[in-house]
Parts: sequence; structure tokens; C-alpha cells
Amino acid sequence: MEKRKIIFYTILIILIVSMFSFLQANYGMHILAKKYQNIDLWKTFNLQKLPSSLNNPSKLIALSLLGLAVLFFFMLSFSAFCIGIYRLSKKKELLSSRQHIFFSLNKENALKLTLDILTILMLSYFLSIFILPLVLKSTTLGKNILAFSLISNLFFEFFSAFAVLAYIKMGQLNFSFYKIWPQIKKAVFLYLFIWPLFFAAVELTSFLAKQLHLPLIPQPVFFILLKEHNLFTLSLLIIEIVVFAPVAEELIFRGFLYKFLRQRFSFVLSAFLVSFLFALMHFNFKSFIPIAVLGFGFCYIYEKTQNILAPIIMHLIHNSLTAVIILVLKWAAG
Repeated sequence: MEKRKIIFYTILIILIVSMFSFLQANYGMHILAKKYQNIDLWKTFNLQKLPSSLNNPSKLIALSLLGLAVLFFFMLSFSAFCIGIYRLSKKKELLSSRQHIFFSLNKENALKLTLDILTILMLSYFLSIFILPLVLKSTTLGKNILAFSLISNLFFEFFSAFAVLAYIKMGQLNFSFYKIWPQIKKAVFLYLFIWPLFFAAVELTSFLAKQLHLPLIPQPVFFILLKEHNLFTLSLLIIEIVVFAPVAEELIFRGFLYKFLRQRFSFVLSAFLVSFLFALMHFNFKSFIPIAVLGFGFCYIYEKTQNILAPIIMHLIHNSLTAVIILVLKWAAG
């Protein structure tokens, strides 16, 4: 009964956090997404101009290199997937396991940490809705709702990561750059292995959406990267995507929540619950299943390496590749 209470209240609190996260972290982004949800994205973002870019030597070279890089990535991913399936067929592990590191966060401190994160989330919400518009109303950012959302996002991610590190010792997370190369290799291999599953999840979501007659609106970040031209706002978004989001989200979901649940439940159940909540926090039907697949992969690599840097690197790889591809297409179509 005690275990059931722990998991019930943990999920309840995280769901409450998720609702606030929807209001805070995605306020400006979802306004923009709603604005363009009924517009042909191909025309809206000038992607129909890509064929004319072939007349520009520099853009032609960039698009050719991007195409080759994507093809090379697919080949590597297929190879990693085959290697992984072969290992599993031989009853071997995808990644070598490391002995579990003792996790001393008790129920009382876990609840305090959750409430601290919720408080930071509420503060960042008020920051984006009330404080920043008032403070910056006389500046060029005075009406930039998106900038407010991004600044408050950075505020939340920085201080929530700090809160996790205040409760959980660095040694328990094994947050160390010592021997970082093995973590990079494992993160790259697992990301390549999981990418076909990620792609299959995207196709499954598209199929379900068609069967249920649901609109498929991409993640708001796609709209921002393609449509936004304000250098300050775009820079904030890239910094958040590549640096702050991987670190903060992995500390919260893998370093804290997964590790706390893993003390009490099996790997599969703990990873499933955390991955579900991780996908739920992104509030997008189209990306729910793919993000859940990624989240499960992040849990798996953390389970095997016991080093929080491994899922952070894997998360960073995914976000960086997505941002680079979108920005190259945007530049070529411009």
C-alpha cells in the first residue's frame, strides 16, 4: 500500500506540474502554433523555394552536404539497429551495465524537491505573463511574447536543475566529465539504434491521426525556428534547445524522478512512467509517442551507465540535429 501511495502522489504532483508547464513554458509558442495551424507549412515557410536554391552555388553545396549527411545518418542508424538486434538475439545487452549507485533521497525530500520545482514553475509562469511585460514594456522586446516565454523557460530550467543538484549529490548522479568519451560513444550508438523505432513511432502517430481524423500540428519549436527572424529570440531558442533543455530535463526526469521510482519498482515500470510523463510535458499529440520512445531510451542509457551525462548527451544530439536540419532548410529557402 505504501508503494501505491508513493507512485500515486508522485504522478499526481507531476501532472499538476505538467498543467503549469503548459501555461508557462509553451505560452508564446502555442500562440504562434495556433496562428499557423491552418496554413500550408510548405508555403508559409517558403520551402517551395528550395528548388530555386539549386541555382545558388553556396546553397546547392549546403543542401548537397545536408542530403549526404542525412543519407550517412540513415546508413549508420540501420547498421546500429542491426548490431543491436544481433546482440539481443544472442541474449547480450545493448550496453554494458554498471553497478547501481546508492540513491539516498527519501520520500520527504523527494516531495520537497517536487514542490520546489512546482514553485519555480509557477514563478517562471508569472515572470512570463506579468513581470517581463511590465519591466520590458518600454524596450524593443516589450511586445515580444515569445521572448518572454523563452526567458521564463530558461529561468525555470536553470533553477529547477539547481534545485535537483541541491537535493541530490553529484556523486549519486555521477555527473563527471572524467572519462566522458565512453559516455559519448554509448549515447551515439543508442541514439542511432533507437532512431528507426523513433521513425516508426512517427509513422504510427500519423496513421492513428488519419484514422481518428485528428489534425497533426508539429511541435511549436518547428514554427519558431522556421518563422522567427529576430536574432535575439532565435539565439535564446537555440541556447535553450541545445544546452538548457537537455541538462534540466534529464536532471529532473532521469536524475530525480526515474531514480526515485527505480528504487521501488522495476526498470520497465519506472521507465514507462517517466517516459509517459516526459512526453506528456511536451503537450503535442503528433510527438507524444516518438518522445515517449526517446524518453524510454534516455532511461535505458541512464540505467546502464549510471551516469547522468549519458542521457544528457543523447538528448543534446537529438535536439542539435533537429535544429541544424531546420535552420539549414530555412537558410536555403530564404
